[in-house]
Amino acid sequence: MIQEGADLIFLVGGILTIAYIGGRLSNRFRLPEVTGYILTGILLKLLLSWTGVIAPDRLDVLLTERLGQVPQMTLALIAFVIGGSLPIGQLKRLGRGIAWIGLMEGLGAFVCVGLLIFLITPFVWTMPSIDGVSPIKSVLAFALLLGALSAATAPAATVAVIRELRARGDVTTTLLGVVGLDDAVALFIFTFASATAASLVVSASQAALGFAKMVVYPLIQILGAAILGIAMGFIAHYGSRFFRSKRETIVGGLGFVFLSGGTAVALGLSPLFTNMLAGFTLINLSPRNIRFFRSLEDVEAPIYAVFFALAGTHLVFEDLGMLGILGLIYVVARLAGKVAGVKIGAKFGHAPRTVSKYLGLGLLPQAGVAIGLVLIAKSNPAFASFAPMMTNIILGTVAVNEIIGPPFTAYALRKAGEVGQTKRRAK
Repeated sequence: MIQEGADLIFLVGGILTIAYIGGRLSNRFRLPEVTGYILTGILLKLLLSWTGVIAPDRLDVLLTERLGQVPQMTLALIAFVIGGSLPIGQLKRLGRGIAWIGLMEGLGAFVCVGLLIFLITPFVWTMPSIDGVSPIKSVLAFALLLGALSAATAPAATVAVIRELRARGDVTTTLLGVVGLDDAVALFIFTFASATAASLVVSASQAALGFAKMVVYPLIQILGAAILGIAMGFIAHYGSRFFRSKRETIVGGLGFVFLSGGTAVALGLSPLFTNMLAGFTLINLSPRNIRFFRSLEDVEAPIYAVFFALAGTHLVFEDLGMLGILGLIYVVARLAGKVAGVKIGAKFGHAPRTVSKYLGLGLLPQAGVAIGLVLIAKSNPAFASFAPMMTNIILGTVAVNEIIGPPFTAYALRKAGEVGQTKRRAK
């Protein structure tokens, strides 16, 4: 057994090593690296538990306390990068259709998943009771969070399929625009839904403000995070003028990302929405600020590897029995919500018929943002009663969606007739 004090270094080294191996194996089977990271994280926890290299109690402390801030830090970075990928000029070029579709497909998944989970959960799972909170409020909070988590889509797998098929056309162009906006919509929905869910599950003595608190608190969070994010964007813009080299930009940029997110946490605001607004403000103040974001690419890989592998270690095997039922509901309802949302958004945005018909099938992949959000929700004491089940559903369905998502995307592009170059060469 490794001595306490050295075990944290050993654990981080083991996570990075096994994540690298898992990523390489995933590539061999033409699966996204994130799937390999998650699966190897599960394997690492099992190996450490079986071999006793690190005592089980000590392992839990290391994963939840010592490394417990990694998801927050990683998602702060992801949110900042998402904001930086939304320059106003590009948003104008994308057009009204993409904006409507991006909004409605996220809301569609949120509504469909949230509604079905709320209606079906009481019949398939007995939720642990919370003192002073009615069962219906607990189920509603659970449903709100899963609905919010379902809105996020992973762009990496979608872009890989488009490049592989050399697809071009209305569906392809719209799909690229939508996945670029999707995570921003998901972060906004999660900020509101998580605050509302927390208001639902507090004890009766704390819930004196009732419905007013459920509405006002999320709005204050969003408004406060927006003000702080914009202010931090201006600070980064003027502060970056002192960066004289790429090395200084990496150090200063990463420090700013974590400082911005940490300030939001200290003020009781959403670090995700704050950092997204900071990135959005920074990129729109000057095109030259793109160097700020490019410099961060050099440090993303190890952070993401640890993040996804840690996500795998949070899988709770005791709750896997109900994962099949609720997980199936989540996957089906999410797909239905995305497809319906695309059709509604395409109608409002006057998008071509092929976009309305096929685009929704290209929005199944789900990874980084969803995992980061569920780990953040899991760390909230208000959600402790159902956090293990919620985490299992997201981790399990992320793996499923990352496997079945790319084939669905390829099918949609082929049915839309946008892989013509490949077909002509085959002839």
